[in-house]
Amino acid sequence: MVIEAIGPVQEIPLARWIDRGRGKKVWAYRLGEAHRKHVPKVLATMRRDLGKPYDPHYRFDDQAIYCSELLWRGWRAATGTGLGNPVKLGDLNWQPSRKVIEAIEGRGNLPLDREMITPRDLAAAKELTQVFP
Repeated sequence: MVIEAIGPVQEIPLARWIDRGRGKKVWAYRLGEAHRKHVPKVLATMRRDLGKPYDPHYRFDDQAIYCSELLWRGWRAATGTGLGNPVKLGDLNWQPSRKVIEAIEGRGNLPLDREMITPRDLAAAKELTQVFP
């Protein structure tokens, strides 16, 4: 099963999750041995977010959740630290998405100082090792 946040936070079968993915591509990461003890608390925290709506604003709050925030929040609850390094929207290549951002945030409202955790920055966490492909 996969706990995801692309709509309301939900658990779905892995095969269904892979089928929906872009080109059915999957990357898998594993926690280092010393960190695996935190998995039960991470999962329990993530499950408390089941049913919460998707967060198109990418805010670190508990009202709505976006994909990489779901795991980041679970890890923080279990360990007291985030997983990966949050980045500011303004430090990303946001310009090609300007119209989408303004449609969500309001015309002329570009929250370039908003911190978020991206899938890329989550995957780069020192606690994780890529195991597939």
